[in-house]
Amino acid sequence: MLGFAALLLAAQPATADAALLDTFRAACERVGDLEAMQADARQGGWTAIADEADPRLARVNRSVRDGTSPENRLTLSSYRAEPAGEPLFLVVSRVENDQGMWIDDCRVYAFGAAPIAGTALEAWMGRPPTSSDDFGGVGLQLDWEPGWRDGMAFRVSHAPPGGALARQLGQDGNILVAQSLGGF
Repeated sequence: MLGFAALLLAAQPATADAALLDTFRAACERVGDLEAMQADARQGGWTAIADEADPRLARVNRSVRDGTSPENRLTLSSYRAEPAGEPLFLVVSRVENDQGMWIDDCRVYAFGAAPIAGTALEAWMGRPPTSSDDFGGVGLQLDWEPGWRDGMAFRVSHAPPGGALARQLGQDGNILVAQSLGGF
């Protein structure tokens, strides 16, 4: 039986992986500038939606809201697009404290999607990940620090169907995250 990491590296349709990655980057290119990310989402064909528009998205966003300390300010916007006929969900958010320190997240959820081929990820990023964690049937996480530019990080996680991570998140599939910190 192939390990989960081997499955990730197995051949996948490169065009589908590239389309997902390019759609993600177009929306998240300017992570660190919340207003720019929101504008890029609208200009990129993403439709603003309520958190409750999809139960999987509602659960994820509720955990973000519940995990944000009351003394911090959270700004969160959700979007939906179907660039290749399958729904994708985009969440852009900023958590900021009273001292002006902030963290921006730009996340794309591909619920129910197969893992992105590791070869496609490395080709797209132009280098291998700086770290990877294979949690077996629980999930896989690949990180690039810095991401596609200094001052930001890029992460791809996959929660396989029926695994502990999928049960915890209430969904399986891919999560792509661009993150930036500032204000210090």
